[in-house]
Formats: sequence, C-alpha cells, structure tokens
Amino acid sequence: VGAEYAVSLSEQERQVEALTTLEYGLSSLYQDGMAFEGLSIQLYHPDMCPVESYAYMDENGDYQMQTSYMKSYIADDGTVHLVADSSTIKEQIRALDLDRARMLAFVADFWLGRVKELTPAVQGLLGVKAVWCDTKTEQNSQKFVIWAGYLLEKREDILRCLGGRSFAFSLIVHSESDGPLINFHTSSPILNVRTDCPPQHLIEFLVSETGVAASEAATEVQSSREREEALLEKVRKAFGLKCIIKICMNDKVLEGAQRLLDNADLIKGSVNLKGASLALDDCYELWDSGFISVPYNFKINELPNKIKLLQAGQRITDSSSSNGNGAPSAPSLVARAATARPHASS
Repeated sequence: VGAEYAVSLSEQERQVEALTTLEYGLSSLYQDGMAFEGLSIQLYHPDMCPVESYAYMDENGDYQMQTSYMKSYIADDGTVHLVADSSTIKEQIRALDLDRARMLAFVADFWLGRVKELTPAVQGLLGVKAVWCDTKTEQNSQKFVIWAGYLLEKREDILRCLGGRSFAFSLIVHSESDGPLINFHTSSPILNVRTDCPPQHLIEFLVSETGVAASEAATEVQSSREREEALLEKVRKAFGLKCIIKICMNDKVLEGAQRLLDNADLIKGSVNLKGASLALDDCYELWDSGFISVPYNFKINELPNKIKLLQAGQRITDSSSSNGNGAPSAPSLVARAATARPHASS
C-alpha cells in the first residue's frame, strides 16, 4: 500500500482511511455469506479516484452535465476496482460478478505462471544477465509467452549461432508497437526487445559488432552503478542514515556524496542525521515523506545549519535552485485477499 520512502503523511492517512472503509465493507458482506478469497482489489480513495462525466436531460428537457466517482468494475485481469466510499462500498461490491472476477484472475494468473516458467529458459538460452517481461496486462503476458515459445523452439539453431557467448546486459521484452524492434542505449545495461521481434533478427544483433559493443557498454554502466551504490552506502553508514538516494542525474552528484563522506566528522559535530533519510538533489527541502533534500553542490559551512532548519520544519528559500519534489505517490492502493488457486501471482 505504498513505498516505504516515497509516501507522504497525507497519502498514508488516505490509505488507512481507504483500507478501513474496505475492511468495513468486506466484513459486513462476509457476515452475509459473501466470499472474497482469490480476489485482487484495486482501491481508490474518494479524494484521488478518477471521475466520470455524463450528459442527461432534466425534467425541463434541458441537457445537463454531471460528474461523479468512477463506477466500480472488473478489469480484464479480474482485478476488482472500487472507490473507498463508506456510503456505497457494499452496494459497489454487491453489483459486481465476483465469480467472473475469479475466473478472469485465474486466466491472468495462468499466463503469469507461464511467464515465470519461460523467463529462466530464455535467459539461459540467450546468455543474458536477466530477462524481464512487461506483465501489466494479460495480453502482454500472452505475447511474451508466444514469443518465448517460438524462441525456444529454435533452441538448437540459436545455441549453434551464439556459440556459448554470454552478455552483460539484461533483456526487457515489451509489447509497445512504436520504436525499433531492438533498442539499446550506451548509458543503460538494458536491451529492449519487442515481442514481435523475429528470433533470427535478435540473434543477428547479438552476434554482431553492435551486440558486442552493447555488452561492453553494459559492463561499464554496471560497474559505475556498483561504485555509486558502494559510495552511497559508505555515506549512509558514516552518518547512520536510514536511507540515502540520488535524485539528480548530474555526474557531480557523486562528488557531493564524496564531500559528505570526507567531511562526515565535521558535519556530525554540528547536526545529528542518525535515522534520517537523505536525498542528494538540487535544493534544500523537507519532503512530505520525511526525506531531507540537500543540493549536491552544497557549501560545507552552511550545510549543518540548513539541515537543522529543515529538521525543525522550517522552509528554506533558495532562488538558485529549482523545486525538488519528492517521488509522486500513487493514487490507488492494491490489496489482495488470500488465494487458493494455482499460479497465483505474488
């Protein structure tokens, strides 16, 4: 029901309100004999849910527009979408065909199960670091399963062409129709492949000079990320932080992290950051989630006092830096009842 570091206090309160409303509705209907095992529920707080507008003719024959909460519905994957309105939650649930929701969820879970079974086989066959699939929709899962099956049917030919090669990049298989069949950028260790990419086309890319260069670039990117993670972990331990993250993609952000580490004793002598969550960004700010945002190009002589002001809940105006917002919180919650069917997704 929300990320540990990204959810603001107000969003957490909305989540608790929504879940409390859902608990009320389910408990009341359960006592009336309704069963909810195996259902996936996507829950919307009234303040955050989508709205629907529709036209109607009033008693005077004039057309009017009315806006209201979205209607509850069952998605193609069986997920039950509800608005956490205590006055209507029970009626919303009663109006839905929950047996149909279970059937659709079972089918969706079947395809997810096949994705999980085929992913390791595709990874081993291609010699890539990892394989991920876009499973946001049942159709995406189906397309991956069909693509993977076609690939595995040509196992012997592929093994012969690859000749035992291995690659440092990972594969993301997606169903987006726009963009090239195969897409790779030197700043990423990910190779994007469409589900309509012919196996021969993929194999030709892997054994080409471009494929070799992509693997070398992925190795360098991964090494750079490992060094970055190691440095941030040293900073976290030095200050006793709960978490430290990098927001700006500026290369100088890591220089800021190194300056924090180099001046840790001096900074700790003036301000206590134990248990805090720190974000290396482009401004001083206290996020709703509790994160303390610090500019990567901070001045060491002003850093402790500005952090103290933020810890005291005071806003700092800095005209030289832009607004550094925290990560956006999701407008919906996802809850899942205990399931008793096979191939259940986690």
